Amino acid sequence: MKKIFTILRNAASTLCAAAIIGSCGISAAANDKEYDLVSSPVPEKILVMGDSIATGYGLDGYDKGRENVQSYSNMLKDEFSSELKVGKEELINKAIDGQTSWELLEDIKKGEYDSYLKSSDLILISIGGNDLLHTLYGYFSENTDYGVSLKDLMTDHSVGDLVEIYSGLSKVLEQKIEEYGDNLKEMSAYIKGVTDARVILQTLYNPLDTTEKPKLFMAFVKSKINGLNEKILENEKDENGASNYSVADVFEAFAGQGDTLTNIKKIDIHPNADGHKKIYETLDPIIRETSYTIEVEKPKAEPAQSAPKAEKDELSDGTKTALLIGGGAVLIAIVVGVMTYAKRKGN
Repeated sequence: MKKIFTILRNAASTLCAAAIIGSCGISAAANDKEYDLVSSPVPEKILVMGDSIATGYGLDGYDKGRENVQSYSNMLKDEFSSELKVGKEELINKAIDGQTSWELLEDIKKGEYDSYLKSSDLILISIGGNDLLHTLYGYFSENTDYGVSLKDLMTDHSVGDLVEIYSGLSKVLEQKIEEYGDNLKEMSAYIKGVTDARVILQTLYNPLDTTEKPKLFMAFVKSKINGLNEKILENEKDENGASNYSVADVFEAFAGQGDTLTNIKKIDIHPNADGHKKIYETLDPIIRETSYTIEVEKPKAEPAQSAPKAEKDELSDGTKTALLIGGGAVLIAIVVGVMTYAKRKGN
């Protein structure tokens, strides 16, 4: 009889387990992922770096903050936010008025932009104009290191003197152009080591391209701007042929319109409102040449409705089923146990 009781006890345990499973069910694992990764024709996170062209200097409202002007970067931000509508669009403008390529490179190497680089889908860079301008100002300043002051230049000079002055200035600027190319190369290598975000670099426009006189000086300026743009094109790919950045040819977009797309009539080389619109129109199709992976928040699942409570004296269907299965198991176990015991006793 002891063995029969053991069999009955095990059968009862089976019955209880079946009842618990039948009444509770099996819970599905919760999906705690909040965002889906989807392909988009425009980026969600944009970082702007560079000089005063990128800050929007010279536009109406700039004195109240760069976020208040119709700069090309703000135009892109408004367009993409309207198009995406996912609530996470962001454009961070870290450009600095007067910044040169070597100053930008130093800040990048210090890691000052690392967090922004890592979180960006697209990086827009405008840099290089100040490499020429600072050198020009330094060359003709009163405390110049080059031996020529603006006051000296305004006095009478022979053709031979002018040729010598321009020759000396040309050598200084050519050195800066070479350094600019080196800076681009080092800058690109660093950025690629930190992020896989796409980078677009703008060429430099010529604000004096519609000014004819003095011819010698105009030709001189054009040749040096061309020199910077050649460095941009030379460094578009690295030594292995991999892309460092895409080029937005703002120089070509502004060609023959320097007087209408800049503030040059006010002795200011910066783009005016029409100029910023032109840069925006130049960048937009280039940005859309590739797709971007962005995060889109998943719609929240509807809360599951709880089953109506059963009457106190009524079991759930699952429990009833479990009890029937468990009860059958107990009956079978009892029959088998009794038959086994009787057989042994008969022997």
